[in-house]
Amino acid sequence: MPADAPFLVGVHAPQSLTLDIMRWMLAAGELPEGVRPWPGYQPVNVEALFEGLRVYERLREQDPYLGGLLQQARFVILLGLGDATSGAELRATIISKLAGIAGDAFGKEARADVLAAPNPGDALSRVIRKVPAGVPVAVLVDEVGGCADALLDSARPSLFVL
Repeated sequence: MPADAPFLVGVHAPQSLTLDIMRWMLAAGELPEGVRPWPGYQPVNVEALFEGLRVYERLREQDPYLGGLLQQARFVILLGLGDATSGAELRATIISKLAGIAGDAFGKEARADVLAAPNPGDALSRVIRKVPAGVPVAVLVDEVGGCADALLDSARPSLFVL
C-alpha cells in the first residue's frame, strides 16, 4: 500500500500481505445511503490504492462478480493474534484487541464497554453492535498459529449469532 494511504480505523496492522490487501478491499467504497460515518471513520481512496490492478479494471468494467467489493464500505475488524501462545492469553488478547478497535473507531466509552466483556464472543458482539445499521462487518483473523483450536472454541458462540 502507498505510504500516504490513510490509516483505516477498525483495523490493526496484519502480518499477512494477503490480509492487508483484503482489509483495504473490504473497507473501500461508499457507506450505505443515510449512514453517518462513525467518529473514527476514514474513507478509502479506491483509485489511489487499486488503480493499475486487475481488480480495479474489473470494477471499472462493472464486473458483476465483484458484488459490492470496492463499492460498499464495510467495517473491518482485523485481529492479529500472533502474540497469544495459550488459550488464556488468546482470550485476553482477543478482548484487548477488540477493545482497541472499538476505541479507535467509536471512542473511550466503547473501548471500556468492550474491555468489560466477560468473553471474546461477547466482546466481538459489543463491537459489532456499535457499527451503524446497514454497514456490513468483516472479521479477519491473522496469525492464529498454535492457538487455532482455542480461537475456534472461543469464537463458536459468536459465529453462530453472526
